[in-house]
Amino acid sequence: PYYLRDEYVRGDIREDEVGTTLFLDIGVIDIRTCTPAEDVFVEIWSCSARGEYSAFGSGSTTGNSTTGAGGGAGGNGTMTGVPPTGASGSAGGPPTQTGSGAMPSGSGQPGGGGGGGGGSSSKANGDNFLRGGLPADSNGIVEMTTLYPGFYTGRTVHIHTMIHQNITYHTNGTIISASGSLRHIGQIFFDEALNAEVLAQEAYSGTGQSRTYNADDGILEQANTGGFSAFADVERLGDSLEDGLL
Repeated sequence: PYYLRDEYVRGDIREDEVGTTLFLDIGVIDIRTCTPAEDVFVEIWSCSARGEYSAFGSGSTTGNSTTGAGGGAGGNGTMTGVPPTGASGSAGGPPTQTGSGAMPSGSGQPGGGGGGGGGSSSKANGDNFLRGGLPADSNGIVEMTTLYPGFYTGRTVHIHTMIHQNITYHTNGTIISASGSLRHIGQIFFDEALNAEVLAQEAYSGTGQSRTYNADDGILEQANTGGFSAFADVERLGDSLEDGLL
């Protein structure tokens, strides 16, 4: 849902958006060997404190199922930016399963955490905030600097993630965004008490959206089955939310 190809290879995806800074460490393992996955690229995207996705506007799922299949994205197959040497950090977030699959097609629209095609949705603008990705380091880890997401009608607070493996590059060093294998599409969730504290701040208020809580989110319920946890393990970096979260 709301995925776009051709996004920036970058670790800090905040741009000029406001909200609580979140340093998000994602570790990717090969569940067959329990060792760091090799040659993986991790993308994340989320809505802003206002409940809006860059390029699409409001993320409201009113009239759409929160348990359906997600849409993919359009684009010409080029991901902008030369890949860095890697990022360091400690692993966090939900476990990632390996597998194979094709890149979703079409433009993003509301739906579930799974892949596959979907109906197309035209981009409303050329914004790119809160979108990007990085290659994992030798420990299978990426560290992204983003903002704690807001919410929109029909969904609880979440961050989308997509894991690619064995990607290839253009001659100019940019990543071919549809290359390699799509290993995982998922969403990362947060403790409800932390959601309430963050969302009480001014940047997240007055959006006109209606809260959906963790207990009422069908996608979260699915993600927490089979012994897995889709919740991020979050630590405070100071006495105030202004100091950020890890």
